[in-house]
Amino acid sequence: MRGYTQAIGTQFPGISKISVQTGTSHGGVPLPDGGMAEVKLDFSVLERTGQVAREKYHICGVVQHGASTLPNELFDQFPRHQTLEIHLATGF
Repeated sequence: MRGYTQAIGTQFPGISKISVQTGTSHGGVPLPDGGMAEVKLDFSVLERTGQVAREKYHICGVVQHGASTLPNELFDQFPRHQTLEIHLATGF
């Protein structure tokens, strides 16, 4: 972020949110038997990165990408960890 903010200076408005890798992948990870691998999502990455984004860089927060294959029982965790948006949550 330091390099980014130095590069754009005050000439441009900058970004309002960021996306981080938390362990998901678009479309999931198919298994040999045709099922899908269990997702090992690290919600602490969303929470900690979002906190830094808001407090240090004054942007809105963190976006979770690749949520199309997440099990429904994980979705209540996103607001608990202050996730700004969840993208491509087709099952939800």
